[in-house]
Amino acid sequence: MNQAYILILLSVFLFSACSKNLTYLHRNAVEDSRMLDKDMKGIQFYLSNELILERSLTQKKSQVRDGKIIVENAGEVERIRIPAESPGVFVFSPDGEKMAISFSENDDAFLMFGPNPNENNRYTLLGKNWNRDYGEVTYRNKTYFVSRRSAMTGLLVDLKYKQQTRERRETLRGRRID
Repeated sequence: MNQAYILILLSVFLFSACSKNLTYLHRNAVEDSRMLDKDMKGIQFYLSNELILERSLTQKKSQVRDGKIIVENAGEVERIRIPAESPGVFVFSPDGEKMAISFSENDDAFLMFGPNPNENNRYTLLGKNWNRDYGEVTYRNKTYFVSRRSAMTGLLVDLKYKQQTRERRETLRGRRID
């Protein structure tokens, strides 16, 4: 029984030592660390929420047949899903603040993230034309639509705190009256 207890404690310790401590990336962390692009390439990024990119490939064709104009809609939707906590890599920074992060093997397939003042300067997905239901993002040089909920999708990093403490010891022997 005692050995089983020790094995359980040991396995809990090993599991916790290997687990990730994912936390949102904030502007302050980037500014405080003064990292350059080459440093950013050494950081593993993760996606905070599932992200679904969609674009419509609908084509309209019209033709005259039997004296009538026939309009055909050929609808197709391209959908790209990136699961929560998918790992991503830094590709480039266009301005030293925004970051292009790729979640695929291709560096040309990236999404832009930047500090969001409405979210305590967390790095969140950047897009344009946000409205009540959706926003537009550029991916592989094409425009995709993402749900409004995706606006808060952020970048996570594995953050480990390391505290270094120096200790200086001195032993006083006391002091006597002369």
